[in-house]
Amino acid sequence: MNQQSTFSRQELADRWGCSVRTVDRMRQCGDLPWMDLSCGRGRRPMVRFLAREIEDFEVQHRLAIDVKHKQADAVIGVKKSPSGGTDERQQ
Repeated sequence: MNQQSTFSRQELADRWGCSVRTVDRMRQCGDLPWMDLSCGRGRRPMVRFLAREIEDFEVQHRLAIDVKHKQADAVIGVKKSPSGGTDERQQ
């Protein structure tokens, strides 16, 4: 488990290798759970993401991506070599 309890928008973007704008779009679409730590002070929310919720999100989406890749591999006839090396097309 991560020692950090929350992530800022920038920290999450750095973690995922994307832009802050991408993180904002995901948040605004409701894909990412977030909280506002500003308590209504100021014009902008102080956006933070709970580490445990982000880690859960990453696990769920990693599994979804893995399933899609396996389905795509089956369709085009790609199989993984037992040694974990490169993919080979079935003849």
